[in-house]
Amino acid sequence: MKQIAKIKKNQLEKRPHVQMRVGGCLGVAMRMVTARCIFSLVLSSSVFLLARMDSFAESSTHDAVTNSLGIRLLQIHPGRFMMGAETDTFDLGPKNAESKDAPYKDEMPVHQVQISKSFQISEEPVTVEQFKKFKPGFVSAGGFEPYATGVSWTDAMRFCKWLGEKEGVSYRLPTEAEWEYSCRAGTSSLFWSGTKLPKLEEDCNSWGLKRMHLGPPQWCLDWYGDYTDAMQIDPVGYDSGWARVIRGGASRSLKIKSETGEDKIIPDTGAVWARCANRCGLMPDLPDFETGHAVHFTGFRIVRAEMPGSKPLPAIAKWPFRGVSQNPADWAKSPDSAKPYFKARVAVPSPPDFVSVDQCEAVGFSPAMQGKMHSGGITWCENGDLLAISFSSNLEKSESAPSTCMVATRLRRGAQDWDMPEVFYKIPGLNDQSALLWNDHGKIWFFGGGRDLGDVPFRFTQSTNNGANWSELQPAVVKGKMGSYVAQPITSAFRGPDGTIYVATDSRGGHSLLWASKDEGKSWFDTGGRTAGRHSTFALLKDGRIVGVGGKDTAIDGYMPQVFSSDFGKTWSTPEKTPFPGIGSNQRPKILRLASGRLFFVSDYQNIRIFNSPPPADVKERGSFVALSDDEGATWKFKRLALATPHNGWTGVEKHTGKPQHGFGTVGYCDAVQSPDGLIQLLCSKGKPSMHFTMNEAWILSSETGEAGLESESEITTRTPIVENEEKWPKGKRMLVESFRQTSKALPVLDGRMVCFYEIGGKEYEVTYRNGKKTGTETYYGLDGSPLWKRDYAPDGTMVWTTFWPDGSRKSESHWKGPMAEGITTLWKKIGTVAQTYTFKDGRDTAIKKDATAED
Repeated sequence: MKQIAKIKKNQLEKRPHVQMRVGGCLGVAMRMVTARCIFSLVLSSSVFLLARMDSFAESSTHDAVTNSLGIRLLQIHPGRFMMGAETDTFDLGPKNAESKDAPYKDEMPVHQVQISKSFQISEEPVTVEQFKKFKPGFVSAGGFEPYATGVSWTDAMRFCKWLGEKEGVSYRLPTEAEWEYSCRAGTSSLFWSGTKLPKLEEDCNSWGLKRMHLGPPQWCLDWYGDYTDAMQIDPVGYDSGWARVIRGGASRSLKIKSETGEDKIIPDTGAVWARCANRCGLMPDLPDFETGHAVHFTGFRIVRAEMPGSKPLPAIAKWPFRGVSQNPADWAKSPDSAKPYFKARVAVPSPPDFVSVDQCEAVGFSPAMQGKMHSGGITWCENGDLLAISFSSNLEKSESAPSTCMVATRLRRGAQDWDMPEVFYKIPGLNDQSALLWNDHGKIWFFGGGRDLGDVPFRFTQSTNNGANWSELQPAVVKGKMGSYVAQPITSAFRGPDGTIYVATDSRGGHSLLWASKDEGKSWFDTGGRTAGRHSTFALLKDGRIVGVGGKDTAIDGYMPQVFSSDFGKTWSTPEKTPFPGIGSNQRPKILRLASGRLFFVSDYQNIRIFNSPPPADVKERGSFVALSDDEGATWKFKRLALATPHNGWTGVEKHTGKPQHGFGTVGYCDAVQSPDGLIQLLCSKGKPSMHFTMNEAWILSSETGEAGLESESEITTRTPIVENEEKWPKGKRMLVESFRQTSKALPVLDGRMVCFYEIGGKEYEVTYRNGKKTGTETYYGLDGSPLWKRDYAPDGTMVWTTFWPDGSRKSESHWKGPMAEGITTLWKKIGTVAQTYTFKDGRDTAIKKDATAED
């Protein structure tokens, strides 16, 4: 270490340009940089130190030019630096349910980056006046005057193209690596100024760049994606994604009350978001600030240089969106609708459900998965698969925190079990919550909620190929006046008689509402009315009215309320009580129009806080129920759902405060859909475990109490011969090979080897099914052919899941019994030493004993 310190001292003595700053930054730089110029000796390796020194020695900003708009551009020279989170912990302000208290996993691993060519970057972000030269009618979102804010990534890129054509040179946005390299200016601390933010008038680093920390958040060129741990040269991110990277500030905005009592949207200027390594992002094509309700405060600075020659990393969707058959299902091959059919299976394994973030990562899941999965949607696909998407939040944080993400899983037609869940999308630095799926005549719509983006009630995307690929994620552009709402979709989406699309979200307090679109989602409007219950569920009645039933803590004499609208949500009738018991937090009902013409309903017999809000005296049943109505909801046939599981916070001890206060079964935040084969698919969350139930109407009307109509293994194996399905990519290469056992009046069953291939060639995935269950070894391969993970299934129902580092060494190994982690789990560092060890029992870490603190 002494030798390293000596080398550093010599390097610093050879850097006369540090004291040759021009343009007004000399005093600031000399006051703040001299203490920073000596690198910390507590860094873990000399390689890290030497890399920092190289960047220090190789960069300067002498050569400055001013372009035709008066934008001053500084020359940044080649060098190397360590990109990513500087420390595992930091203290940058008060900690609360929504704060970011430590680096997120997407800032790791710290990895070496080489910038191989010099480039010129603007000294400051682009100002309003400069941007108006390109877009005369531009209205800035404000917050960071004089800089232009509320600019979309697309418009920032158009500005660069316009300016480049005007001057005959190449302009673009900085890459994420170029931005961090320039911001750090040779430092390795939280900010270029050290461990604390510089003052506003001092925000000018030693390379002359201003407002890297205290200016507006700034667009970068890259699509957002996970870091790799390999050394990179001129990285440009991924070739596709959901969000473009934002650096230097928060992508989220905050809603506060103004002095007049009205809502006011302001930027989040917390220091944690301004760190050198912090990563945020937004969808690239947000509507203009003056025409849409998407309020963000993102600006940008420009680079004058050609595009780096490096290729973007391939963005490969996670397994629930890969190997997706495109053959339409034969829906006639299904159980006899006249005979009771009921199947129960676990929908979400544990982990990731209701555990810590570290435990999710230790067993093999993405660290973006936070530990709670719920408020999900379910729908059917044209190929016969079922798709479910939920949101994942941190047990120790608010569900409104920016650490949440959307998580997906798929039940492939013919399989007995759901795929292991994977991340669907994560908008970094933005809250993502509450998922709704809707199959609109073959087009699958996804509606997702989330705070932090101004007055946007939801965002949405669509798939026309069974959920394999999705369109760009868009914020709902609302026209006209907006009433109170919560950016939280619930369970209902449908078309009216004239084709208008209706989507339900919560409103403030005990209310819900419908949003409508008459132009296929290009714009939306608030229908105006509000129902009598939060988490209301909606159905279109045969007489043209809409019924809204539910929901949370709004009971009338202990019963759930219902309201009716004859003008498609503009107004609602006086609330009246239903025959359904009232419910509360962590609960929501679902009403569904069935193909038979009946109405289907599902809920719980009791409030989760049964002592605070007891059910009516004449309701004697406990647990959950499903119900059918033949007369548009006038009367109902109830059926207890005996296999519903208790709330995941139930410890076996009754408590008269908090929740849950009982161990009865719950459907929690449920959703349901009827697939074209007539089967009702019910997805439950908040249970321990969360369940998926498949049933038909005959079962609901029967005396059966459990599973019914299922074939035994011997019956399946005596079916007609196995039928093979092979599908190809558009260019003719093999995409998928799988085989089924099939009869005319039963669901198909996967049996035999299933293999999937990448479009460019090479095996992507393989597994062997026996009677719909995976057996032997299931393996997922990277583009280079090396295994990314494998799961070894034993005949007794146990499984060992192993994930690998890029060099082929083990990263994690977890043991499972069915859908629950059971036994020892080990996570290794890349160097081969053990990072973490857990012992699980029924999906929970045996060393942790604490009550659930789930919220609504």
